[in-house]
Amino acid sequence: MRSINVASAAIMIVTLFIRYRYQYLERYSQLDLYSDGNYLDVWDYIGYLIEIVINCFFLPPVIFAYYPMDLLGGRYEFKVDSLVAICSLLRIYHFARLYVHYSVWFTAETQLICKKFGFIPDLYFVIKTELK
Repeated sequence: MRSINVASAAIMIVTLFIRYRYQYLERYSQLDLYSDGNYLDVWDYIGYLIEIVINCFFLPPVIFAYYPMDLLGGRYEFKVDSLVAICSLLRIYHFARLYVHYSVWFTAETQLICKKFGFIPDLYFVIKTELK
């Protein structure tokens, strides 16, 4: 089971590389010949690194260690697996990204309407339209 977890983490990291490569190529194709050559800004790189770090949290196959902590006047031992599993819960953002990508509010028609009115449909737009 843990080998499946390792494989899924590796697949997610590879798909992140592919996603950011396509994002880079899309922005490169939209620039004109006289631009300064900055295709991605610093925040894109920071977001990319944060996503890579979040997706690197996975349960390793053979670590069965305990981490001692002093809490509430007592000494507790937590399994390292439990702490890593808590950190790997940050990957839930993939569900939000899938929801935005496959939502009826993110079709080509709604993107044209949003572009006409001057805003970009993102996760907040999808949540607002679903709640109304």
